[in-house]
Amino acid sequence: LTLAMTHSPGEVMQVDFAGKKLCWIDIHTGEVHECEVLVAVMPHSQYTFAIALPSQKTADFIAGLNAALLFFGKRPQIILSDNLKAYVIRADRYEPQFNDLCVQLAAHYGIHLQATRAAKPKDKASVENMVSTVYTRIYAPLRNETYHSRAELNAAIVQQLDKHNRLSYQKKEGTRKSIFSTYELPQMRDLPPELFEIKKTTSAKAQRNYHVYLGEEKNYYSLPYRYVGKQTTIVYTAKIVEIYVGHQRVALHK
Repeated sequence: LTLAMTHSPGEVMQVDFAGKKLCWIDIHTGEVHECEVLVAVMPHSQYTFAIALPSQKTADFIAGLNAALLFFGKRPQIILSDNLKAYVIRADRYEPQFNDLCVQLAAHYGIHLQATRAAKPKDKASVENMVSTVYTRIYAPLRNETYHSRAELNAAIVQQLDKHNRLSYQKKEGTRKSIFSTYELPQMRDLPPELFEIKKTTSAKAQRNYHVYLGEEKNYYSLPYRYVGKQTTIVYTAKIVEIYVGHQRVALHK
């Protein structure tokens, strides 16, 4: 038995990772980098967003959610996903336990988190169906193209998304974009001035070449030579790296 679900405009953003991956090729080494593709849908209009991410890890998942919220331009009341490891720590039919970073994101945006019941894909049927559509309308047009960075790949995805969202419905008047703009966007709330960012902290000793090594990025960052041999604290986000000696910030890098 099935039941047709009615979705209130602007209430829920459904998200899911596509099962198939896209890739880009390093122009210098020829290495192929596979990307996970996160799909987000506003169910009332079926207005769709997709982005290629390095992985399904929590940091990349949150970056994808930020990008989706920016794309929609405002925030819904609820984010609904299945029990992804990056999203749910402990699945439960009534009270799932969410990842701490996702809880922080929800608090930052004033959004409620919801998870589907385990093994019940129809709980988020809109995004499940849209993943199949994404294979046809985004993956297929890109299948014979070669991209040399994730940014290039995502730029191509945005072009195909625009065509998809402006395509007329088959069984009713309008487009996904027009229905979203008319009925959903006015019901949604403005985004805060700043996006949610994950801040990470680690420590490292300033080496004789007056650089510190950031293991996660596998990169070296410089600081003034007089701090050679000092123990430093590195605070970093996806955008910036700050280096502290004691309570003093001694270097800042993009």
